[in-house]
Amino acid sequence: MLRERPDDAAAKTVEAEILLMKGEELLAANLMDRVLQASPGFTPARLLRARYFLMSGVYDMAEADLQAVPPEDADTTDVVAMKARVLMAMKRPAEAEGALKKLVEDDADNAEAIAWLAEIVCAQGRASEAQQLVDRALHLRPRFARALYVRGRVLEEQGDARAAEDSYRFALKTEPSFAPALSRLWRLHLKAGRKPEAQDVLERLMGLGEGTAEEKAALANLYAQFETQLPRGKKLIEEVLKREPQNPEYLRIQKAIDKATPRKKKAPSGPIIIRGRR
Repeated sequence: MLRERPDDAAAKTVEAEILLMKGEELLAANLMDRVLQASPGFTPARLLRARYFLMSGVYDMAEADLQAVPPEDADTTDVVAMKARVLMAMKRPAEAEGALKKLVEDDADNAEAIAWLAEIVCAQGRASEAQQLVDRALHLRPRFARALYVRGRVLEEQGDARAAEDSYRFALKTEPSFAPALSRLWRLHLKAGRKPEAQDVLERLMGLGEGTAEEKAALANLYAQFETQLPRGKKLIEEVLKREPQNPEYLRIQKAIDKATPRKKKAPSGPIIIRGRR
């Protein structure tokens, strides 16, 4: 597509998303910047870059991108849901809930908006209210991955880790690449002492380009503990340290990886004596 239409904003945005999934974040960021310089009103690129900033912990930049979305797209489910995610990350839950409530009021059968609202409500500790919203979303869409995931979050809030894990698995059976369920699942594995399973789930997240800084550090930490894939672990921890160079946990993981990495043997500096046969 890009050979035929080099300036196609949609194709370039997909390319940037693929680069993110491959872990080539700098190339992806540069490409997103170029797309938005040429087409500042192209909403998919705004959403992708906002997601990139959100995953990178640069919340103010994510919010700025969402504020730049054209008015005709500002009230769509994708944009409002991303705004809610950013607002929650910025510790502004009331604003996030208000934005989603308006979306649900305007479209009472919007299962996606209802599920997002349930997640925001659950995050504020109102589990029973969140459960009612989840039931409503699942009534509209019985195999909806996000609603199944939020049901898991509600169950976690209620202290039922096993049932929560089942809900996350159901969500992933419906949508195998559903990153939020993976993001909760590795934590449950780790809490239960199932480190290899936690590593596997974290690697799936990285493969989707959805790993947060915390998750990259967690995977690097597991590599250090298992003394495996150390070059990849080193790359991951160096990446998150660029953003938080003084983070004590990240520095500890970096030290552990360095300690586990085998030292290269020095080449002999003296003369080599070759013994012949008698």
